[in-house]
Amino acid sequence: MRHFGESSSGDWTLTVKDLREGTTGRFGFWTMKIYGFTERLPWVGLISPANNSAGAALDTAITATFSKNMNASSLQNAFHVSSGGISVSGTVAYDQAARKATFTPDIRLAYGTAYTVTINTNAQDQDGIFIPSNYTWSFTTQAPASDGGGGCFISTLNFTRWHNLIVP
Repeated sequence: MRHFGESSSGDWTLTVKDLREGTTGRFGFWTMKIYGFTERLPWVGLISPANNSAGAALDTAITATFSKNMNASSLQNAFHVSSGGISVSGTVAYDQAARKATFTPDIRLAYGTAYTVTINTNAQDQDGIFIPSNYTWSFTTQAPASDGGGGCFISTLNFTRWHNLIVP
């Protein structure tokens, strides 16, 4: 199907017709040979932090584990973290044995902030097969620690004058 500029993926319908008019008969059998290969597309499996989770540590590891071994260099341009539409700069390390990509931000994440992680279709496996669609998830970091009551505590000490202090 690619010969005609069409995508070969999806559902296809085959229609068989008798193009000769005025003839009757019985359709005995037909055969169809399909050539090609089945490619197993890479996909994102486990993620961390979990989707829609709250309370992630500010230094949390942002990870995605893939179904297949990936091309590590493709992940640097495919793994994006943002907050409020602003990109978070960082680097991606890939552990081939675990099939896990880890995004490390250049600066610590902010308290109580929602982040969106996207792995886009630039991510490809070691055979050059791209993930079929963007994979996106979100999480929120932990709130700042509370001191229990707010405000501050000030202690003052009053000293009085000692009179008639005799020191031997």
